Amino acid sequence: MGIGGEIARADTHGFANGMISELSGGDFMSGFASGGVGSLAGSAFMMFGGSFAASEFGTYAFSGLAGGIGAELSGGNFWQGAAIGVMNAGLNHLQQYTTTQGARYFASKREHINYMWDNTNNALGEPLREVSGWELENGDVIVLPYNKNTSKESYNDALKLLSEGDQKYAYVVFKGKTYKIATHVHTHPGTGTPTNPIQLSSSDLNMIENVKAPINIIQNKRVYSVDGTYNYQTRMFNYREIKFTW
Repeated sequence: MGIGGEIARADTHGFANGMISELSGGDFMSGFASGGVGSLAGSAFMMFGGSFAASEFGTYAFSGLAGGIGAELSGGNFWQGAAIGVMNAGLNHLQQYTTTQGARYFASKREHINYMWDNTNNALGEPLREVSGWELENGDVIVLPYNKNTSKESYNDALKLLSEGDQKYAYVVFKGKTYKIATHVHTHPGTGTPTNPIQLSSSDLNMIENVKAPINIIQNKRVYSVDGTYNYQTRMFNYREIKFTW
């Protein structure tokens, strides 16, 4: 979601909890502080708190503490603020939990490629959407939810991602486990043009930079590896087909 989104979400939760506190005979600012601070602190803790933060206990404990402190600072009751902070930790990440349920883990290349391609087109073979995923260093693949994707764009934010050095997308967290990312894979519906046969886009080039590795593109039931280099003679980006038996 990003820092801006987390701040906006914290503000929304703060206002809602301020109203709840006021309606129940408490102080609006105390509810606002405990709800907003608890929400924002819990999200920040998830981003920067390491493996303990990735656990449910860590998230709820820290959000409760932050909510209590926020209430105290605004003249309210610590324990009431702590309770609001814990409640917001659950609300904050309920939507993310629901979204991640669409992600699927594959130990078979054949299965993940077929799954991705089958969900790229409808029963008539007409293009619907891109489908994307993370190829892991252990050889397995996590395919991401595709409900928000379009025929020109795929979203890769359903699971928590961790960076390492200059590699923006180095690790992915799935069902409580952290996996090393080898590269990114996604489908391209439809057909390309003579000068861009695999429909390479600027987003694809950005992804190559973010994973610090060639990415794989599935198009017309063929898998291509793209490293982002440009051939000035052919006036096309270089790519090679990965031989695969369907």
